Amino acid sequence: MTSTGGAEDTLIGLARTPGRRHHADRCSRAIGSLGVRGVTSLRGSSRSCRWQRAIVGVVIGTLLHSTTLAGCIRYRAAPLDTVPFQERAIVQERDGLRVSASALGSEEAHTLFGVSLAKLGIQPVWIRIANDTDDAYLFFQQTVDPDYYAAAEAAYKSHYSGIKRALGLGLAAILLWPIVLVAPIQLVSAQIANRRMDALFASRAIGNHYVSPGHTIEGFVFTPVDEGTKNVPVTLLGPEGTQAFSLFVQVPGGRADHISVDFEALHAGESIRDLDNGTVSAIASTLPCCATNARGTRNGDPLNVVIAGTFEQVLNGLTRAGWDETDALDITSSLRTAGAFLFASHYRYAPISNLFLYERAQDVAFQKARETIHERNHMRLWLSPLRLNGLPVWVGQVSRDIGIRFTPRTWTLTTHAIDPNVDDAREALVGDLLQTGRVAAVGYLAGSEGSTPEDPARNLTGDRYHTDGYLALTILADQPTAPEILYEDAGKEAEIVPPVGTAPETAE
Repeated sequence: MTSTGGAEDTLIGLARTPGRRHHADRCSRAIGSLGVRGVTSLRGSSRSCRWQRAIVGVVIGTLLHSTTLAGCIRYRAAPLDTVPFQERAIVQERDGLRVSASALGSEEAHTLFGVSLAKLGIQPVWIRIANDTDDAYLFFQQTVDPDYYAAAEAAYKSHYSGIKRALGLGLAAILLWPIVLVAPIQLVSAQIANRRMDALFASRAIGNHYVSPGHTIEGFVFTPVDEGTKNVPVTLLGPEGTQAFSLFVQVPGGRADHISVDFEALHAGESIRDLDNGTVSAIASTLPCCATNARGTRNGDPLNVVIAGTFEQVLNGLTRAGWDETDALDITSSLRTAGAFLFASHYRYAPISNLFLYERAQDVAFQKARETIHERNHMRLWLSPLRLNGLPVWVGQVSRDIGIRFTPRTWTLTTHAIDPNVDDAREALVGDLLQTGRVAAVGYLAGSEGSTPEDPARNLTGDRYHTDGYLALTILADQPTAPEILYEDAGKEAEIVPPVGTAPETAE
């Protein structure tokens, strides 16, 4: 009886509690049929309901709290002295003008600008211009890159947006419905963060400037992303014309194939033969027709390029001409290549398969890619044991990839299809280098016996090709110059540039 009275008191309490009358009704029915034992069971059921409500309350409260914290957007960017980018700056001086440049890597840019600029295709390049002359100069950002981003544009592309975040979550956003409750917080905090971002980008940009005598300007130009070696041209307009600087800076995080190569050790202990313009034809006599497989038992693509110049001249000249370095072949570059291959996407620095000369794979490779990895010009270079006018001589092979095709000769069962007219890729390379204005001399060396479209040769993967057998020779220079045309007796009619061995025709 005491227990029953206690249950009745409990029922009265439940009935008087707003929102709990359904528990009282349920308990009344339970008492009539179950008695004391049923009341005891009911008490456990009531406690269970309270625990469930408590757990749900904690979950909702935690979700709302975390959502509120997530909704409050904060923008932070580190001070400039956090990243030592100025320590690796490349500097050029001329006639009282001093220009410095340094490019930020993706992590450095994120640190200094607080957002992932690299994912947006933006790379900040720091520039300092010191004018110690008596004249004023004008600087315009488009001389660094005609596709540069204005500071406001770069900041706007980086702006925070709650809508962008929700769209980025996709269907998962439905599970985060409480975020709607804090949308006003996110909206206001995003506006505050974006204004701070706009101000910081503007304060750190160099802008277009009038550089007064005795003054120095510095700041960032927001350029498209490059990896490896980046050409940073700076042109200053003065009262007596322009002053053009070209600074080649290294972007942090580069993985070029030549980084691990010790060029000085490649021919250590060998006799280095030095040639001049009068004996240059001897280069061809030291070379086979083609690069080979690793064992040297089968011929690959034909050797058709000779470049005389230091590695710095080669690297800078090709970079200036729009060619890119090639990533080293490893698991990371292989996966990136596979993705670009499957989806026909862009990978400017894709690794190049090995061919062999001097009993080793190429020392360095370059490429000039289109919008898909399937289409590119690519070149392999080997440092030879020769010198021309004191300059190192690089022997190479250049061809053009025009698509992909099936082959049983590779483990992937696919390979690039090359343009069978490999001479056209050779001429394209010569034309690219000539357009830079840094070629001291150009000509052609009579090389191996050629092949024809009717009777083509084949490379290691079975591609047909034909060539006249000549090697294009370019001698590089540091400064702009008019190229000398080299001739020797070999007897081939000229097409674009007279080959070595062909005398120019004279009008009668």
